[in-house]
Amino acid sequence: MRNNNFIKIILSFIVIVFSSVLFPLYAEEPEIKIEKIIDFLAFGTGSTTGTYFPLGNAFAHVWTQKSKQINVMTHSTNGSYENIELLRNHEINLAIAQSDTVTAALTGKGKFEGQPYKDLRVLMALYPEVIQIVVASETTNINSVEDLKGHRVNVGPANSGNALTAIELLETLNINSEDYTMVNLSYDEVIQAMEKNECDATIIIAGVPTKAVMELKKRLPIKIINIDLQTTISTTSKLPYLSSFTLSDDIYGLGKTINTLAVMALLVSNKDLKDELAYDLIKMIFENIDYLKIIHERARDISIKNALKGLNELYLHTGAAKYLNEAKQESK
Repeated sequence: MRNNNFIKIILSFIVIVFSSVLFPLYAEEPEIKIEKIIDFLAFGTGSTTGTYFPLGNAFAHVWTQKSKQINVMTHSTNGSYENIELLRNHEINLAIAQSDTVTAALTGKGKFEGQPYKDLRVLMALYPEVIQIVVASETTNINSVEDLKGHRVNVGPANSGNALTAIELLETLNINSEDYTMVNLSYDEVIQAMEKNECDATIIIAGVPTKAVMELKKRLPIKIINIDLQTTISTTSKLPYLSSFTLSDDIYGLGKTINTLAVMALLVSNKDLKDELAYDLIKMIFENIDYLKIIHERARDISIKNALKGLNELYLHTGAAKYLNEAKQESK
């Protein structure tokens, strides 16, 4: 009996010793340092020969390189309308879109009739998108907007922001769909079509200088139609999102100054984009504006002063509004 008790004591001692050695290995989990989760963002831009794509790539480069917590991938799209639908379907997180298309989406008008996108939010206005009615000068007798009647006119891809604005502009100028042959080509496609004499004119709405217009000028003689003052006043009164714009000769070197119209390009997102993330995105744009100006000329139009042009502040993202308000106060 005494031997049995002794054995039990020895065994208990061994268990206690081994437990004290092994228990930390199982009971005490090693401390884990949790780094901030990276925000992966998809950014809808536009055609590779437009302005959205190169400028959007520059934004994405700044956001990804200047922040350890943000990684942005750009996507070439058909522009404003497609970008807004991609945002609505949560397929992208950020996009660039025309101010008129954004307004139509928010209010459920035009192509968005009966389907308002109330969660759409604006981060800031970027630059004016210029309406450029480009014609092949040697193969057509188009010298005014009225002369577009009876010709093959490219308005842009079907349902794109470019097409929606171009069609609305032409209708306002009393040029209806039955007055011309509507063509729906991207900027890339229309370059080849005009070179092959398969299209007489194209309406390009983009920041200037636009790569597509510059490429067209290399391939064939072109001209951009001038919109006179009286037409400008009449059009802007009917379409208040438009404003007058002067294309100086140094932009394309066509030999004269051209009067036309423009809308604003806006940086947009869903309302569920985190406030601190929206704040940081706008902050990094302004902190790296000198670099952006080197990458694309239209970055010269980006400023705190112009950041609210062409938009209803009711739809301004709260995170972006916070940064812009702080920046305004600092500039006073």
